[in-house]
Amino acid sequence: MTKQKKLGKKLKEFSFETRYKSTNEYKEKLLGMFKAYVKAIIMFGSITRGEQHGKSDVDIYMIFDDTKLPLKKFEEIRDKITNDMYKVARTVDPRLHPQPVIALTEFWDGMRKSNPVFYTLTRDGYAVYDAGFFIPMRKMLEQGKFPGTKESAYLRMESVPKRIVRVRDVKKLMIAEDLYYAVLDAAQAILMYVGVGQPAPGQCADELRKHLVNEKLLDEKYAKIMEDIYAFRKRIEYKEHVGEVSGKDVDEWIKKVQDYVDTMTKLLTRLENIKKIDDINTNYEIMLKASITALKTMNKLPKDPKELPIAFKKHLIETGKISPNYADIFDKVMAMKKRTGDKNIDDITEKDVYMNKEYVRRFIHELRSALQKPHDEPGRFAAEQKMEEAKELVKTAKEIEKLPENGKVEKKKRGKK
Repeated sequence: MTKQKKLGKKLKEFSFETRYKSTNEYKEKLLGMFKAYVKAIIMFGSITRGEQHGKSDVDIYMIFDDTKLPLKKFEEIRDKITNDMYKVARTVDPRLHPQPVIALTEFWDGMRKSNPVFYTLTRDGYAVYDAGFFIPMRKMLEQGKFPGTKESAYLRMESVPKRIVRVRDVKKLMIAEDLYYAVLDAAQAILMYVGVGQPAPGQCADELRKHLVNEKLLDEKYAKIMEDIYAFRKRIEYKEHVGEVSGKDVDEWIKKVQDYVDTMTKLLTRLENIKKIDDINTNYEIMLKASITALKTMNKLPKDPKELPIAFKKHLIETGKISPNYADIFDKVMAMKKRTGDKNIDDITEKDVYMNKEYVRRFIHELRSALQKPHDEPGRFAAEQKMEEAKELVKTAKEIEKLPENGKVEKKKRGKK
């Protein structure tokens, strides 16, 4: 190994060690604040993949056990907890980048509904603190035990090429078994991804027509291949097929099924991009409509739509009605929308799309709160913003302190107050 490579390796190790040390210090502070309500604290990003460089941030996720709180209590303090996470991180290391707090029930629901960010976090994240549920979740994910998830779909798809290779080396009649399951598994993988329950083999062709062919996502010939291979396999199973299967027949089936599998693999990627674009467009529409509504309410809506970004910053950001951070979020949402027509849509990660969705949700909440308040002088709101943040930090700490250590809600005694 050259001196330059050795030096690069040492610098990379040092980069990891310093960030890991800061993350552990940050973890201890979070545990000190939120006590028994933390289920997991997770490092995520380039550092967990060994791809970090000198300027790399460390994404930090905290999963908060909202089941120990009274109903709706967590939603009341969600943003306060996230803000406290940001403030504490700044006192530890500017390279720490905490993400919005995740409720335990939200995490479970996201895993159940195939949320790509939660799956990526579970697969690639590194838990610096785990109360005993994060690692089991990862094991289940690796084993493809979440039906309807991308992981289980790809796990099923991975077995397809092996079946095609095997059929070339076994007896000719094995085509009825191996190629049949290659076609069936590929069909079920795609149907699972679009949210259709795993159909019975005899219904697969009809389900492909209903959900893919009729939606112009798949050519009819692939539904016909599914239908034909199912019928062929049944004839073999019931010994209704007369004579040997010729080498020519085997080659024809292999050619058809290889084309079928290649098409289904490309379709899986295409469906993933369609979902990604839908989410990007939804983020864009929500933020745009909310901004227009707010400016219109304030009688500040510009006549020229091109001036909307300027009006957004001037009347919502500079007046102190909402956090300055939303100027960057606004720009990111607009920029991501412009890229939906690009061929390199794959470069936009599902994590970025999801985080924009979360930031837009928080933007709507903050904007609604700002517009419902009495119209203070802009100067007063901006001048007192820092003081209000300090008060909120103390208030959140007090509310957390009042929460029962064991997660149970104590009932007030009747009579005496």
